[in-house]
Amino acid sequence: MKPKEKAEELVKEMFKPNNHYLNHNIEVDRDIAINSALICVREVVTELNKLPSKDLSDLQFWGEVEYEIKNYR
Repeated sequence: MKPKEKAEELVKEMFKPNNHYLNHNIEVDRDIAINSALICVREVVTELNKLPSKDLSDLQFWGEVEYEIKNYR
């Protein structure tokens, strides 16, 4: 899976009705979904950094996913 695809997958998962506040404002709900997806990515990166032998390609992938989420529209 490419970083852009993973970013879209995460944002869409966070955008499901049971995962956000249903503010009745699509812009606010989208922003909440994006921020939630970013939190997930940061958690993955934090855990990867704790591993004794880090795979730099994994860190690069998740960095690219974070970039794509920040630019998601």
